[in-house]
Amino acid sequence: MPTVVLQGLASRGGLSNWLMFLRDAEVVLCDVGMGPALAQGVAAGMGVMFGPADAGAPDPLDARCEQACQAAKTVIRLEDAQIKRVLLRQSFLPHELHIETQDGTVKKFGFLDRPYSAGVDEPLRARFGAKLEVVITGPFAFLSRYAPFLLK
Repeated sequence: MPTVVLQGLASRGGLSNWLMFLRDAEVVLCDVGMGPALAQGVAAGMGVMFGPADAGAPDPLDARCEQACQAAKTVIRLEDAQIKRVLLRQSFLPHELHIETQDGTVKKFGFLDRPYSAGVDEPLRARFGAKLEVVITGPFAFLSRYAPFLLK
């Protein structure tokens, strides 16, 4: 399976922004702080006003993972055998991703961008298979069906 990156994950009330690299035999979590989220927000705002910037050719994700690890405040590497369960909780509030390890530790992350998090279950299901559990809260299910415009 090729490396997949999930971005826009937050913890500690937005003070920690994480990149999650789903690699063949491990998951790498890099805490890149809140600076990149601020820069990304400014770039998005400038793109709205002046048009999108030319991003150039994308870097290979394995190289991006190593760069992120070098620049990160905290790096967590979890081997597949260490991961007991992955929970994707879809709610009216920001969706959450919980990773439970074999020793019972749970790492919780909130998605910063709802439209981005809407399609994240497919790569997670492809990567984790039976370890992934998707929970949809009642209010989210109701709004998804009857008032989807409120979830944008």
